[in-house]
Amino acid sequence: VSGGRMATAVSVLVNGRQAPMYYSSYGQLAFQIPYEIANGIAVVQVQRDGLTSNLVSVLVADRAPRLLLIGVGTYGAIQNQDLSFPLPVGAFPGVNTHPAKAGDALTIYAIGLGPTSPSVGSGQAAPGTPPLATLTATATVNFGGSIGGTAVVPLFAGLAPNFVGLYQVNVVVPEGLTQGVVNLKLGFSDSVSNSVQIYVQ
Repeated sequence: VSGGRMATAVSVLVNGRQAPMYYSSYGQLAFQIPYEIANGIAVVQVQRDGLTSNLVSVLVADRAPRLLLIGVGTYGAIQNQDLSFPLPVGAFPGVNTHPAKAGDALTIYAIGLGPTSPSVGSGQAAPGTPPLATLTATATVNFGGSIGGTAVVPLFAGLAPNFVGLYQVNVVVPEGLTQGVVNLKLGFSDSVSNSVQIYVQ
């Protein structure tokens, strides 16, 4: 109950199919585009209290890679093996941070990386034991920018075990990076992600 009114359910429809919801708040809905939606133009609607919104068109593709941010500048949602974040020490008060170094294995979190094998149903958690949901397309992690950077093939790229719609990419930090802030991107043959940052020692 909020403000004396009973809270009501909100649903999102994509081409008439109910989409799995992550959360809803005032002015914002987060949902998963169902895997069953074909590539091309799709129509999105919201339903609440028996009312249906206007129609909005979105373009659906195999992948639209997006690296997540941690909430400090443009540093990525990326973890060191000890679950700390590869930022300068003390950069995020109350959070364990320390620079990454060559040879460290990082876990990069992302959305929109596309189909996996085995496939996972919409709204379903990815498998937590082998076989894990691995990307069907080859991804590379570029350290230092898309031109002149160092491209590395990940150890693993797929859906994060036991999560819904969240991807993870495990990669080893290469030798020869300049100390300090390093830009990082994820690339496919047909698309490239946004750029995020890590801090390297």
